[in-house]
Amino acid sequence: FFCVPSLQDKNTLLSQYEISEDRVFIAKPSVRRFMHFNSSLSSEESTQSLVLFIVDGKTDRSKIAKLSRVVKARFPKWETKILSLKNKELFSPQSWKELLAKTQVCFYLCEKPFDWGTLALESLFFNIPTVYSEENSCLTEILSPLGLTLTQFLIAQPDEEALKKNTEVVNSHLNECGVFEPLAMAHQYRDIYRQCF
Repeated sequence: FFCVPSLQDKNTLLSQYEISEDRVFIAKPSVRRFMHFNSSLSSEESTQSLVLFIVDGKTDRSKIAKLSRVVKARFPKWETKILSLKNKELFSPQSWKELLAKTQVCFYLCEKPFDWGTLALESLFFNIPTVYSEENSCLTEILSPLGLTLTQFLIAQPDEEALKKNTEVVNSHLNECGVFEPLAMAHQYRDIYRQCF
């Protein structure tokens, strides 16, 4: 049995790998349960204001360099930081929350198939404006049409206030959809397990 985060990923398994449809299930991604144990970020004043770029092995480095220049021109006081998903220690719940406490905007640029987008959702969980690549099928299915795609960001180049307003709308939408429920994944896996056995 296979559990994937998006309809596009399911279709990939069906068409390219010829997996039987009754063996493939979709589970809507959610934030990790640890995030709910203390649902606020550190209240300590940080002198650092970060723009995070989260990338995977598929992300084009020249594209990141161009985007970084645009972001620095738009938000000159904020420091940019590029994080690779390969560096798993940075994304342990405690380390990730410490980074998010300093983050003003998060760019989630991972485009590989079967990406769950958990870090992007966790950024939104803490009301941090999060821009994502429309190539990420999971986030596109969950966040469209409310989320801020990379293309929309580059066209509109919103200011800090516009980013915050968009984030409030997206956060409310994700709450209503159950993405931020503490046991969202557990309930989905339970239901899938019941269907399988």
